[in-house]
Amino acid sequence: MPSEPGHDLRRNPARSGGDKKRRIMLTVDVEAFELRAKKHPLEKLIWGRFPEGDFGLQRILSLVEARGAKVSAFLDYPEYYAYGEGLLDVGRELTRRGHDLNLHLHLDCIPRDYFAKRGLTEGLDLNTFTDEHATACLADVLSLHARVSSAPPAALRCGAYRYNAAMLRALARAGVPMSSNYNPAAKLQQFDLGPRRQFKWETGTLELPVATRFGFLHRPYPIHFNFNIAPFLVDDEATAVAHSLTFLDEFYRE
Repeated sequence: MPSEPGHDLRRNPARSGGDKKRRIMLTVDVEAFELRAKKHPLEKLIWGRFPEGDFGLQRILSLVEARGAKVSAFLDYPEYYAYGEGLLDVGRELTRRGHDLNLHLHLDCIPRDYFAKRGLTEGLDLNTFTDEHATACLADVLSLHARVSSAPPAALRCGAYRYNAAMLRALARAGVPMSSNYNPAAKLQQFDLGPRRQFKWETGTLELPVATRFGFLHRPYPIHFNFNIAPFLVDDEATAVAHSLTFLDEFYRE
């Protein structure tokens, strides 16, 4: 369960300087699932290399950097078991260019006997992990991260926003200060706390909720601010931009 915020990033005068400037943390989940590209998924889905040109990570970073910004990247470290050093090289490039590198955790690419080799039962997911499963999995991705960057990660985002109390406890024990998993629009959430600002869990972990709106564009379900869902994934660029601006206006008013 959450505790009261130790501090609120939107209200802390030391952070905001007392102004009303709107702030956005741009996060990028960096992942390459084979089901989305039958051939060369790492090349196509992360690097975006096609005969017509490069449309992937390098281009995204260049667009962001041209505007003097940085991304907080969540690299799906378990994909190391599918792509080896090629996956870690993605993290090295993000680090080289000065972006914020953090932990993403899908279970799709781990070997079938991953947990059995650690003396644990197989078949659990991130919503049903025990403390032992969470600790083992987190230790593994932290070890992989240490091969990429000397800077410790600040946050973890689990696959499909699956997480539970065991994972929050594991984060606290490992010294990872933040979670970015709470998303009222996600179907697989363990907690239903309604719209929230940043808050702290009982473990002391600071939660950075995904921006969510209820009733956006008159839809009967909550919408989170994600480039690849219906309101923002439209053919007309002007409409997509207008929807994004409307979402942000409503979000900050709330």
